[in-house]
Amino acid sequence: MVIQKAKTIIIRKSGNLKRTKKIQYNGRIDQSECGIISGWVDGGNLSRFSDVEIVLSNGWSQIVTKDQLRVEDSRMRFHVTVPYSLFDRDDISVEAKVLGSDQLLPGSGKTVTPDFPFELMAGDIVNNCNLRCPFCLTDYANVRRTKTMPEETFRRAIELMPLVPDNNFWLSCMHEATLHPQMQALIGVIPDNLRSKVSLTMNLCKKLSDEFIEELADSGFSSIRISVDSIDPELFGRLRKGGRFSVFEDNLRRLATYLEKSDRRPNIHFISMVFADNIDEMPDLVRWCDQVTEAQVHELRFMYYLPHVSEWGEKHILSLDAWNNLKLRMGEESYFPKILFSEPEDGAHEKFALKPGVETYESPVAVFGGLATPEDYLQVDPIALGTVIPDEPFRMRMRWDGLLMMEQLREDDFRQNVLEVGPDYFYRMRRKASRSRGAWKRR
Repeated sequence: MVIQKAKTIIIRKSGNLKRTKKIQYNGRIDQSECGIISGWVDGGNLSRFSDVEIVLSNGWSQIVTKDQLRVEDSRMRFHVTVPYSLFDRDDISVEAKVLGSDQLLPGSGKTVTPDFPFELMAGDIVNNCNLRCPFCLTDYANVRRTKTMPEETFRRAIELMPLVPDNNFWLSCMHEATLHPQMQALIGVIPDNLRSKVSLTMNLCKKLSDEFIEELADSGFSSIRISVDSIDPELFGRLRKGGRFSVFEDNLRRLATYLEKSDRRPNIHFISMVFADNIDEMPDLVRWCDQVTEAQVHELRFMYYLPHVSEWGEKHILSLDAWNNLKLRMGEESYFPKILFSEPEDGAHEKFALKPGVETYESPVAVFGGLATPEDYLQVDPIALGTVIPDEPFRMRMRWDGLLMMEQLREDDFRQNVLEVGPDYFYRMRRKASRSRGAWKRR
């Protein structure tokens, strides 16, 4: 680390001349990516010079006051979010210094990059699943046939992949993507440089060909998330209704074989729902999965409440004591660092007991969008309407037909189709949201 040489200055006080040394500070800018500028400073008399000034090459500046600095490891840390609207060119750089000092912190001169327009694109290329799990978030009561995403729609969706961080463009979310008869062909049109954006969820309960499994293992995707709740064949069939453990195991073992040979293998992320039925086998289940194919994460989830699963859930929901004991038990295992616990929602047991929403609940025709099709739905453009857009990366949903909705806005405030809007549209949305905040100044 290069520390600038101290300069001698003269200060006039009460008519007398006094020589002193200008205070020097250790510190640096650690991050200047994804719309975040962060770093630290220490040394010198921080009670005297405590504010940190952040200046961008386009004239934007912000003062991080002493009260906003976070003390950590004897360092004063700063963290600044840059409004998205500032990124109208690619060569913006940053400088930082303690206010009142002319000493730039090391790391000054770094290029600053904006955050991603999207936090998540949770998409589905079909509208159906081969299973009917009694705890599933999706109510399939009115799903009569499987609808699939056309290749043209999929190619337009690929144009949005650069807008999300790695691992956050999901080819499946609520449904089973392997029901798409052209899924292998769709994977083939994803450019290699965008494969790291993709995550795929599968239940592995449909018999898959060696060719398809090998392509998945060598896909270059960021992750494959695999759902499994039991290794007991009888219980597996009850929890994954319509599935057979023998099919699941065969698919998983063949996938493991091809993963071992691949130098472009995705990370494996197992997901297991935990109920009163299967809690006792959780340690064995996690251990078995890890022995078949090493996973980066094994996630254990508490069940969610929705009206259509209320009756089943009330009978099978896990007690909080049992859930907490499971966490303690798993903590004693050597593979614990791989375990991720998705905690119960607030009031979970009360909801299953009182069953809110059951009396008025009606099974939907689609997970979102209702009866709307690309031919008859009404487009809603928040930019044209002047709707207040949240100043944060968007969490998007995409239906099999390309219908797009945004978690942060009501359906009546945003409804578009991937066939009609591309990346430029969402860049404009982000800039509009940032400008509306106005939490910045130009020098």
